[in-house]
Amino acid sequence: MFVAAGTLARAGSAGRLTGRLLAQPDTLGDGDCEALREGMLGQPVNTLSSLGYVAGGIWLATRVRHLERRSRLPATAYAAFVALSGAGSVAYHGPQF
Repeated sequence: MFVAAGTLARAGSAGRLTGRLLAQPDTLGDGDCEALREGMLGQPVNTLSSLGYVAGGIWLATRVRHLERRSRLPATAYAAFVALSGAGSVAYHGPQF
């Protein structure tokens, strides 16, 4: 009986934890680490830090020519994905229309 009660208690607490983890924030910005602000950039710190990924991807792309021929295609793809991830993050955190 004690084992069953302990199992049910753990299952109940896991359900509450899962419900909290999967719950959507009430408003946009409540789930992010930076509050939304008025102006051109809704989350300026997130936006500017995302530009680092864009710059890093561009820098990686300039270094591809120094690699062996067989490594250039995967390195170029990786550089593009890094830069595009940054651009997507800038678009998400930046302009608030």
